[in-house]
Amino acid sequence: MNGDVIVMRPTELKRLELIKKAIGKEITQLEVSEFLRVSQRQVRRIVRRVKEMGNKGVIHQNRGKVNGRRISDVIKAKVLRA
Repeated sequence: MNGDVIVMRPTELKRLELIKKAIGKEITQLEVSEFLRVSQRQVRRIVRRVKEMGNKGVIHQNRGKVNGRRISDVIKAKVLRA
């Protein structure tokens, strides 16, 4: 690791723990999908991302990004003045 800090929610930490067990063949992807209540396909996607990106593969990719549908500050100011 290059000194980056990854902030995870407790649910993401649990998800990472289960995904790592699935990667290590300690439990099956089917068991992980049942425990997390996601499809087997979604588990395969998460496993692939963790293998490619490391621990941050379990974090949603849009976290920290500005919403594309966000109302601009200019429009907010106009509405508040009205």
